[in-house]
Amino acid sequence: MLAIPGGVLGAVVDHCRAQAPVEACGIIAGWPGGLPTRVIPMANAEASEHLWRFHREQQLAVWRELDERGEDPLVIWHSHPTSPARPSRADIQLAGEPGAHHLIVSLAGAEPTARAWRIRDGNAVEDELTVVTMEV
Repeated sequence: MLAIPGGVLGAVVDHCRAQAPVEACGIIAGWPGGLPTRVIPMANAEASEHLWRFHREQQLAVWRELDERGEDPLVIWHSHPTSPARPSRADIQLAGEPGAHHLIVSLAGAEPTARAWRIRDGNAVEDELTVVTMEV
């Protein structure tokens, strides 16, 4: 199960809408074993409506920052501006971080939909997505 704070999911959806029609992408960082709490939008190196990939230099810088802060990339996310929130063949083939959840936000309907996936060894299995409230 992927539990994600509503405000965090909202920030991801907002970024996806802002980048449309290009697929948006990024990560949600957090403490190992904790909730994903810090949204880090990343540039789509492909600048494509049907494919995404992190810029290598930006990814390296973000992963270094995560190491320095003691955080993990708990969620890898991207959008599907015109298709359902399920992994494409390319998404499955290019999936890294086997310990991370993969979140896909579809903008194809009247309202955005988000679904969580675990992608390992060429297989995608849907995971329960739960939106939680966090008190500050």
